[in-house]
Amino acid sequence: MRGSNLLLNSYYVDELSFSLDDNFVYDPENEPVLSASDLSVDVEPWRHPEEPSHWFFKLRVWLDDKEGKFPYRFSVQLTGFFDIREGCPPDLIERLALVNAPSILYGSARELLATVSGRSRYLSVVLPSVTFFEPKTEGSSLPTGKTRKALPAKAPSKARKVSRKK
Repeated sequence: MRGSNLLLNSYYVDELSFSLDDNFVYDPENEPVLSASDLSVDVEPWRHPEEPSHWFFKLRVWLDDKEGKFPYRFSVQLTGFFDIREGCPPDLIERLALVNAPSILYGSARELLATVSGRSRYLSVVLPSVTFFEPKTEGSSLPTGKTRKALPAKAPSKARKVSRKK
């Protein structure tokens, strides 16, 4: 084991919402299982234009169960501040940040929701495993996909939004 080239400086909770659906009818024979496709996830990365090793991420994960499949609704948004360790190969910096920083925040959201929901009358919410890795396309140094765009050189309030329905 060795230390990562991505350093988490700090993170905080911007939003936490958890509520139970009083209309939900619990059936122990048919307990609902939360999957990645049930979640909505937004990731907003921002890279400091003058200090390219400094990154800021917002991650929001929510479940808005309109079908009544789950006994709860929740939303959590975290903000994290990251640095890339000096000496990290320059061609890995963006990929490292765009994949690992949201993964770290997602793991923190998982634990936060498990703790809060663990005191409810239903099963504890455990967010399913997901990946923020997207294979490179030919000639691209950034992870790609229909929702990926170039990173902005503006303040975090103007950060780009990557929306994913998993």
